[in-house]
Amino acid sequence: MSMDDNEMDLAEAVAAVGSLFPAGPIGDDVASDRRGDGWTVPVDAMAFAACVGEAIWSVFSNNHDVISPEGRVVSLGTWRGSGDEIAEFLNRTVPAARFDYMDFYSCEATAPLAPVVRLVLRRLHDRGFDWRHADPRHLGDTAQYQHEPGPVAVQAYRTVFGRDPIGWQPQRPIR
Repeated sequence: MSMDDNEMDLAEAVAAVGSLFPAGPIGDDVASDRRGDGWTVPVDAMAFAACVGEAIWSVFSNNHDVISPEGRVVSLGTWRGSGDEIAEFLNRTVPAARFDYMDFYSCEATAPLAPVVRLVLRRLHDRGFDWRHADPRHLGDTAQYQHEPGPVAVQAYRTVFGRDPIGWQPQRPIR
């Protein structure tokens, strides 16, 4: 999406991400949410921060859109730019963190990260945000996806919001 009146500028978008973690991305509130969702690994602070970063990337990047309560797109930039903004956010807020954009560039949440993706989406939901899924299968045969529950972020969204995300259409053949 091009920068327009419907898209937050980068400073606003970074602030929106930060608002999801008032005590920091590895703060006590996140640890409490993590335990409440049955997630027990990892316990190492840097590994946990990396998981939070990957979950943020899976929600805020990968061509997906986070939509503010006012209807504005919360964009962290390109795939590389998103990775860089997430790394910088963690480096500012996690003591001794030394992340680089490549730690988050083009990562896709896998099943072990589902609780952290749910945490990010739950915090967005609680603040009135929404999420629009971007279908990466815009080319080629999609028949193999028709009976899947969807990627981790879609499954997490469904759990948190109680419906499929905007843009998720697994049965739609792409020609």
